[in-house]
Amino acid sequence: MKLENGHAVDRYLVERPLGQGGMASVYLVRHNQLGTLHALKVLDQASANLQERLLREGRVQARLRHPNVVNVSDVIDIQGSPGLLMEFVEGGDLGAWTRAHPRLLNQRLTLFGEIVAGVASAHAMGIVHRDLKPANILMAPTESGWQPKVTDFGLATPQAHESDAGLTQTGVQMGTPAYMAPEQVRNAKEVDHRADVFALGCILYELVCGVRAFQGEDTFEVFRGIVDGVYPNPVTLNATLPAPVVNAIEGCLLPELDERIPDCATLIAVLAGDEEWFIPQRQPAADTLFFPPESSDNGPEKPAENPPVHPDSLNTLPPPKGGGSAYGHWILLVVVLLCTLTGLWWVRRGAQIERSRMFDAAEIAARRLLADPVVADPVVADPVVADPVVADPVVADPVLAKPKVSTGFRVPDSSGTVRVALSKRGVRYPAGEVPVGTYTIQVSFDEGGVRYGGNATIQEGIVSVIQCDKATLSCTVTP
Repeated sequence: MKLENGHAVDRYLVERPLGQGGMASVYLVRHNQLGTLHALKVLDQASANLQERLLREGRVQARLRHPNVVNVSDVIDIQGSPGLLMEFVEGGDLGAWTRAHPRLLNQRLTLFGEIVAGVASAHAMGIVHRDLKPANILMAPTESGWQPKVTDFGLATPQAHESDAGLTQTGVQMGTPAYMAPEQVRNAKEVDHRADVFALGCILYELVCGVRAFQGEDTFEVFRGIVDGVYPNPVTLNATLPAPVVNAIEGCLLPELDERIPDCATLIAVLAGDEEWFIPQRQPAADTLFFPPESSDNGPEKPAENPPVHPDSLNTLPPPKGGGSAYGHWILLVVVLLCTLTGLWWVRRGAQIERSRMFDAAEIAARRLLADPVVADPVVADPVVADPVVADPVVADPVLAKPKVSTGFRVPDSSGTVRVALSKRGVRYPAGEVPVGTYTIQVSFDEGGVRYGGNATIQEGIVSVIQCDKATLSCTVTP
């Protein structure tokens, strides 16, 4: 239901709307006698299932008496539908706050520590938020600075004594795509607190780098990056990041549950440098298979048509349909065969890197400017350093203009207009001899920064030639 300004609700008077989601709206209300301001969350559609979910959200937040969690103080009946009366936080959400304030590293790390503390209080009660993101963290101005407060526990898992029947379905994705852990993409009902740790890693990345870790043209592309564990190196976006911060980000964003930082306490220890988290060597993204959800009877789904999921939304993708398991092995066999044939063609004929698949840190931000202009905030080191220089990742060997090696790669003389290197796990190799393996190609043209695209496979006893065309912004790899 919609509430008009000046509308009387119980002992409160509606002053103005604060925000609207997929299933609920939040209004600023004032107590008639006390004059105090509060936030009132009401459902736009009063179905029995949504009413029960809203009441459970209120019960969860009412129990979490923590300074970094938005407090729920009452439930009001509004024409037979419940409304949650909550603490009013006037500073907006974390996403808007980051765009309006300079990126002071120490300040943002302090705020992140408080966010982790609020999430830890929920984990201590057996509650998993399942939808942590900047939009669900409100910023309260205080005399000593800013205080973040976690809110919107509408998708939170219930406590042990509560039932989740009818509210969460097995196989249904719940949350916001860019912040969902791989296991949450597959089945949101079975996740534990480590899914929140993954989301906290996404938030930390965004706080210190200014862009989302996982982006794409559609939901499928976002999920592909999450499942493969592929995202821009945070050091290339902010060269001032201390090693513990980078280690904390990488530890949170590990796709495998058993390899990921396990809890909030460990995350704080890694972030402070008191503990170093082991980051395993991962397989190149191109070698990882990712299968999209099954298509409906009306034909295959088009990921590009999937809109961003609102925090109040229940489904990111439709639940997988039953049956079809008998064909799984044949599908896998066909996919593996196609990949093998494609790989052989790639090695023998070379690989064309299309411009649409090449992107760098600056282009990542530009492509998402209208949808999420978080990149607009300037980078300010703490203490302030004028014009910080973004350092390249570690260079293994000095650049050789025309290397004479039996195994490696070389780049034909291009009069300095194109610079090419191979990279793997943050290490950048210039033209010359490199270990046998598969690498990501990094290309720099005069008019831009580093672009990433395609893979180059270095074989024993073979020198691959990487030829790039500045006019078309494309490259060809020939063994």
